[in-house]
Amino acid sequence: MTAPGGLPKPRLEPEVVVLGAGIAGLALAQAWQPQGLAAHHPLHLVEQSAHLAEVGAGIQLGPNATRRLVAWGLGPALEQAVSVPQA
Repeated sequence: MTAPGGLPKPRLEPEVVVLGAGIAGLALAQAWQPQGLAAHHPLHLVEQSAHLAEVGAGIQLGPNATRRLVAWGLGPALEQAVSVPQA
């Protein structure tokens, strides 16, 4: 739709742009969907890399973070990719 004068009609719903598909960016994108926020505030995840891959020595996630990942349905994928310290 266009406004008077042929200009594009401004969007009333703000869009959200997340820069980077690291842990925080992917977590935000995952959390955004089930809340129904995407219907009113579209989220765009932007990453400069052409593909996602392991980088660095790894990360450590505490119990609160891993519980959230399991709640998002990522438990089976985590079980295949993690190592758990013995002590």
